[in-house]
Amino acid sequence: MSIVLWIFWGIIQLVLLSIMVQFSRWRVVVYLQSITPLLGPLSLFILISAVVLQNTALIAGAFCQVAWIALLTFGLRRWHQKHRLVDASQLLTQLRVAHSNLLHSNLTPQQAVEDVFSTDADVIAFSEITTHLHFHAEQHIHAAKWPHRIHDLQEGPRGIALWSKFPLSESSIEKMHDCNAAVATVHITQNTYVRVLAIHPMAPVSRQKTRDWAPSLHSIGSALADSLHPAIAIGDYNATHWHPPMRQLYKQGLHSAHIRLGRIFASTFPVGRRIRPFITLDHALVTENIIVHDVTHIRVRGSDHRGIVVNVSAHTL
Repeated sequence: MSIVLWIFWGIIQLVLLSIMVQFSRWRVVVYLQSITPLLGPLSLFILISAVVLQNTALIAGAFCQVAWIALLTFGLRRWHQKHRLVDASQLLTQLRVAHSNLLHSNLTPQQAVEDVFSTDADVIAFSEITTHLHFHAEQHIHAAKWPHRIHDLQEGPRGIALWSKFPLSESSIEKMHDCNAAVATVHITQNTYVRVLAIHPMAPVSRQKTRDWAPSLHSIGSALADSLHPAIAIGDYNATHWHPPMRQLYKQGLHSAHIRLGRIFASTFPVGRRIRPFITLDHALVTENIIVHDVTHIRVRGSDHRGIVVNVSAHTL
């Protein structure tokens, strides 16, 4: 029994060490990093079992593991949005931004589009949008609400699009290492601009995609940091708060909308008839001069992800 417990302890220890040294080159390590909070109960089970077995060394090791996971998890709260006083004259108009990974093989495109449009967001980002799915979006009775559009349609998971009620400028499809992003400046009012990026780095499901995964996330962070306007990058990041590339973005001054509101355990993936989401792959990252007011999740029929909707506003620093 002790040997089995030590084996599980060793696996968890390797995962924690990989996060500490920012190692994310192997698929199996990346997958295990994504469920870091779920390793907490397993470590607690090891600790209780060690107490029952009166194994002093295992008790000490398991206790340290539980504490380490708690520190990694709840340490994210240091990036919680502080309720600072902002003068009303500094606060700009609120912007409602939605994102959905439609799933390129979605069998219910009309219902999926209806679910996304029902948010009535000012700006909508689509990932995994194909020509077929885009056609259904264009044919929707309320499609005219979002006349300003930019897209890169592909017959697979790489399709990306950005629809807006407000005029767009400096819009383009930009290369973010291994993925394309739909990027545009949204003109909310005559003097109010927000830079929006619709993004979707490829999941680390192969050796090459795992190599490209972290650089793609880094490219997104660089694009946000270089923006001349308040900026938000929303999409399916295929990464969680526990992955080293995401944590590096937070350390560089970019902020997760979920974490800013204290929603550390919010989850968006996977979605299925018998599966409840247990990890967060869909995020909205914002620059320092963006205030996050709200984050909600929506059901998108036929997709394996929850959609996310964020309400934000910008202020002058």
